[in-house]
Amino acid sequence: MRLFNILLWFSFLIISFENIAAQVKCDAKFQYDNVSYTVCIMPIGPVSISGISLVQNKAGLSHSDFIGEYITNNDSVMFATNACIGDGNGAPLGLFINGGQEISGINLSDGGGNFFLKPNGALLVTDSNVVIVESSKAKITSSIKVGMQSGPMLVIDDQIHSGFDVNSKNKNIRSGVGIYSEKGKQYLAFCKSNEPVSFYQFASLFKNKFKCINALCLESAGSAMYSPSLGIISPISGNTVGNYITVKGRSRNNSSSKKIIQMTKSPGGTYDIPVEVNGVLKISFIFDSGASDVSISPDVALTLIKTGTIRQSDFIGTQQYTFANGSTATSQVFILQEIKIGGYVIKKVRTSISNSIDAPMLLGQSVLQRLGRFTIDNNNHTLIID
Repeated sequence: MRLFNILLWFSFLIISFENIAAQVKCDAKFQYDNVSYTVCIMPIGPVSISGISLVQNKAGLSHSDFIGEYITNNDSVMFATNACIGDGNGAPLGLFINGGQEISGINLSDGGGNFFLKPNGALLVTDSNVVIVESSKAKITSSIKVGMQSGPMLVIDDQIHSGFDVNSKNKNIRSGVGIYSEKGKQYLAFCKSNEPVSFYQFASLFKNKFKCINALCLESAGSAMYSPSLGIISPISGNTVGNYITVKGRSRNNSSSKKIIQMTKSPGGTYDIPVEVNGVLKISFIFDSGASDVSISPDVALTLIKTGTIRQSDFIGTQQYTFANGSTATSQVFILQEIKIGGYVIKKVRTSISNSIDAPMLLGQSVLQRLGRFTIDNNNHTLIID
């Protein structure tokens, strides 16, 4: 009955489907075969799938911190969950395409772990369709806007993966995605078990309940989700997800999602950008793509300590930095809780304290790599964040 109610909701949605943004309907207490699942369903169509993208958690934030930052900086986030299995540093093990750009290629090699439990598979998104396919059969073309590889396949051509044991004791919290049809319409079903399940149990949900022809496991153990109606769902406190698949609707105010920030060009050719630090201090930083971290002067650090926004627990050690002229220096390193650039908020930023009170304030890669895609308009001296 619960699935019927979800589909009934969609029958009203489909009437105006092509004229609205993507919609995601979620249920955190979906029951199947005496197991509780969190299920989020979205229709497949040109308008809805235009909101699908992949996002990398390059700073290694916890799930709750990452989602908090992401929904602050992105309007109308409707859903987020694990995109794929990553390596020890969170980098995807296989295919990863976002915005039509291939970040890593298809991986058909053998190895240990769930990713290599063959056949594994890929989720491929074009402007008009979504498919789930075995990795060895995936055709990577320029039409793919979003693509990612994970494993193992759960359902393959309407059959549960032959390597799964119905009596398996290997149980874990698992997340996955499948495609099913209802009354001539196709839907994506994202599912996360709320309790440990075997691969066979998880695959049975997609095949027997949703009638998916193909379904793919996205992650085990570290599975997490987010939707506005459910909030942040993670089985492990402080759990870190390396890569997310997200769904966004159109901006609520129908305006451009781009953020435009005015900068000042100095006589030396650098750009100064206004930054608010830890919610208490507004200063200008030099936009420096060559610096690895954010760097602040000792007097600014002292001010932040006096305001109580830097604590002893924020300090994480020291690091030696090498400068463009070849000189080196050892600096104290700590975590800034928040940096705000225009309306863009970045949390838990790795920052160093320079050894000179006259040293410039630098906005380095520990922030820049988390802005996503951005450009600098040299004529208007503006930073444009897509």
